[in-house]
Amino acid sequence: QDLGHTAVFLIGDFTALVGDPTGQSETRPPLSREQVNANAKTYLDQVFKILDPKKTEIRYNREWLDKLSSYDIVRLCAKYRVARMLEHEDFRARLENGQPISVHELLYPLLVAYDSVVLEADVELGATEQKFNLLMGREI
Repeated sequence: QDLGHTAVFLIGDFTALVGDPTGQSETRPPLSREQVNANAKTYLDQVFKILDPKKTEIRYNREWLDKLSSYDIVRLCAKYRVARMLEHEDFRARLENGQPISVHELLYPLLVAYDSVVLEADVELGATEQKFNLLMGREI
């Protein structure tokens, strides 16, 4: 930011409603919008300890994901094969252990990847467990 770069801090409020399957051995219970909004506030409190709020653009992925039509979602899904999704170690482990994987969980990495496309991100920072999702954005 000190060198003039724009930091965009993305809050995945839409994808939080889907539920991140990373690190989960079973499907997560859904969060309410109220829970998601409360979580988002804590993220902002944390990030502004590092980033200058006056120089940070805050975006919420509901801005674009709420607008996707069924057709758009099918087109997004067509970009990937189930075999690619099963490269995600958590999905693979659940499949090998006979644990169910819900279709909405398979959509999660695609929706996160779409965030990268919409934001036209040059550089993305995320937790190590998000590597699979972030790399999918690079592939799209």
